[in-house]
Amino acid sequence: MRKLPPLNSLKAFEAAARSNSFTIAADELLVSQGAISKQIKNLESYLGIPLFKREHQKILLTNKAKLYLPTIRVALEMIENSTDEIISSSIQQNTIRINVLPSLSSKWLIPKLIEFNNLYPSIKAVIEIGDGPIDFIKNEADLYIRTSDSPDWHDVYVQKLMDENLIAVASPKLKINNPESLLDQVLLQHTSRPDMWNDYLRAIGFQNFEIEHSIGFQHFFMLIRAVLDGMGVALIPRTLIEDELQSGSLEQVITAEYENQFSYYILCKNIKIEQSNVIKFKDWLLDLVNQ
Repeated sequence: MRKLPPLNSLKAFEAAARSNSFTIAADELLVSQGAISKQIKNLESYLGIPLFKREHQKILLTNKAKLYLPTIRVALEMIENSTDEIISSSIQQNTIRINVLPSLSSKWLIPKLIEFNNLYPSIKAVIEIGDGPIDFIKNEADLYIRTSDSPDWHDVYVQKLMDENLIAVASPKLKINNPESLLDQVLLQHTSRPDMWNDYLRAIGFQNFEIEHSIGFQHFFMLIRAVLDGMGVALIPRTLIEDELQSGSLEQVITAEYENQFSYYILCKNIKIEQSNVIKFKDWLLDLVNQ
């Protein structure tokens, strides 16, 4: 059995010694001055020595108390720091950070996130926007979703999420009646993939065509907004515009779909793939695309 004095008495002693005042210590610990005095007396009784002396309406530490105080202060700080760490660790265990492409986040993941929350209400999902290469050392996300036409990630966990099926869409007010009239429209460019229209048209059988893009956008969510506003025709992954197609605010102007070379991938550090929250979120993502 360890011979340990009561923790509340030690807290009262440290606070009173630090401020040289029972009143200030009482305010700090949210108790009465009488409670502080009682805790100090209990500690003095336990130790068998006086800890404070009064001089000119002040309280001062006795010589033995001065020797005792540094050890108690360090011990309380160690308890506080360890407690903060364990609480913080517990909170982090119930949080998963997902770093996702901007368009996939806003047009696909976020609208479905309530389903994950309903399945796992104790897990806090934090969505972060990310694009381009991943620094797995500096970035603190638990899972990443990226797209690539030639996946080349090493020493990390990689799981294919889904392929990218592109369809040509426009606002119904453009009234595009046949595929041949497509080249008479404004073909909106995805500037991160400047050859996407050329690849698509060749894949569906167009020959001897030339494209001059007059408007370009960096992300799919920008293209979607532009198409909804009637600015032209865009190639968009079907996954990102299911709601717009269903509501009729966008329509597929050519029936042919183009499964291009790009796919979406789940990535994470190997050390994290066995974590419970990571497994749950990864499996939930895979279930989404297989529904």
